[in-house]
Amino acid sequence: MIPSSNTVEPIIVATNEKSLSLLRNPNFRCSRAFLRASEFITSDGKALTPLYYRTAAKGGFNVANNTDTPIALSLIMDDPRCSGLSARTVSRLINELKPAYCTTMDEATYLRDNSWSTHKLKQIRMKNRQLIKAHPEMKFIGVIKGSTVPQIRGHVSELQSLGIDQFIFHIGDYIAHGNAYELRCAKEFVQTIRDLVPTLYLYGMGSKEMIQTFPYVDGIITLNHIIEPHNGIFTDAQGRITHENGYNPTQKTLDYYIGTLPSLDHVRDDDVWNTFQRITRDFSDRKNSGYASAACLIDTMPGKSQIRLSSAKCRACLLHGRRVS
Repeated sequence: MIPSSNTVEPIIVATNEKSLSLLRNPNFRCSRAFLRASEFITSDGKALTPLYYRTAAKGGFNVANNTDTPIALSLIMDDPRCSGLSARTVSRLINELKPAYCTTMDEATYLRDNSWSTHKLKQIRMKNRQLIKAHPEMKFIGVIKGSTVPQIRGHVSELQSLGIDQFIFHIGDYIAHGNAYELRCAKEFVQTIRDLVPTLYLYGMGSKEMIQTFPYVDGIITLNHIIEPHNGIFTDAQGRITHENGYNPTQKTLDYYIGTLPSLDHVRDDDVWNTFQRITRDFSDRKNSGYASAACLIDTMPGKSQIRLSSAKCRACLLHGRRVS
């Protein structure tokens, strides 16, 4: 049984039965699950889908799906929906879907277009202030955006000024589509955020390799329990991994964190459950092992070789509290 204190939290896709099966498993004990708001919003972000109205008519997501797991409404979505989504529409989602948590607004920021990112950060700031003012009782989780370290720092400061103390960085796109430069930037951004905030989750990852690459975060938010079986990577009840259904070891993991899920007819509920349990164990093991080198040798930008602690809050690091040079 997965302990209630685990820090691996699943992404739930309301239109996918395999995704919902995780919530219905009697042994599921996660403290919360993240629900993709994109399922309830049209592709331009400006209107609500029939699923929204059906769910609202039944009294909210938990009532409609017979679950008591606290739900965090995730506003992380594709670029067109982000741009079209207003604070007013999100207010309707909060009022009718009745989540226990909600992320702050998302927007498209691009590494090589700082002026565009600055413009989008201004839009996010306005939308977030409108949203939080309308829902002072809601527990918001800050989605950190930016295309440079100064932008990242500025956005963290802005979110903290709104009273937010839990934060998310969406790393899924960097992992699924990023080149070497973009991955280095992602590491630097995560390191920067880790130094600034008390609680940091990475959204959009779940592989053991990535868990060991970022061992100093407080939690991960994942859809890998769906993606892996779809791609032919299966975990049995004992945690052993097998490769089936045309698995290709050179295939890059596809990113379904914001897009439409493919057909999952070949995936069983047990495949989803076993994979999620294994990911949870992988994350737990990284916290119980010595990851000093991984936690400290993360300054990977070109021309740098300094060894330093990633954060004073790096509980996983054996060198926590010691001077490292």
